This record gives sequence, C-alpha cells and structure tokens, in this order.
Amino acid sequence: MVEVPDFDSAPAVAAYDEWDSVITWEAWHESWVLIPAWEHGDIGEIVSRWPTQVKACGLAIDERPKLIIGVRLTDLPRTTITHLDRDIVAVHWW
Repeated sequence: MVEVPDFDSAPAVAAYDEWDSVITWEAWHESWVLIPAWEHGDIGEIVSRWPTQVKACGLAIDERPKLIIGVRLTDLPRTTITHLDRDIVAVHWW
C-alpha cells in the first residue's frame, strides 16, 4: 500500500498560507514594502516566491503589495538573479 502525503498539513502548504496572510493583509494593499536582505536569512526564497505568490493571491494588480528589496549580490544565489522574470521584476543597481 502506498501512503499519500497529507498535503494540507505539509510545511510547504503552511508556508504558502502564511504568505497569503501577508500578501492579503489589507494594510499592505497598494503599498510598497521595504525588505532589507540583511534582516532576512530567507531573502532568496522571498525573491523567488514573491512574484508567483502575489499573482496567486487573487488581488487585482493595482491592489497587490509591491516589494523593494535591499540586497547585495552576495545575498542571493546567482541562479536566483538570472531566473527573475524581467516582465514583472525590475532590478536596479546602485
């Protein structure tokens, strides 16, 4: 007999639920949110997941919170940077 995992209790599902709570928090609608990478050990995951998660949240484009992420090249794996969807993610280097 093959056991089917309980996806409703899986950590990944719980993490997505947490993201939905953050994204759909009404105080953030139509807002810009600043995230300094040096305060978040999971900045690579945030950068990778945010575009997909914010699309999946069901909010209209103009209601979705937008991120400004302060990050150094050493804060992100090169593969994360090279796989960004340039149609929805703007990168500015200072």
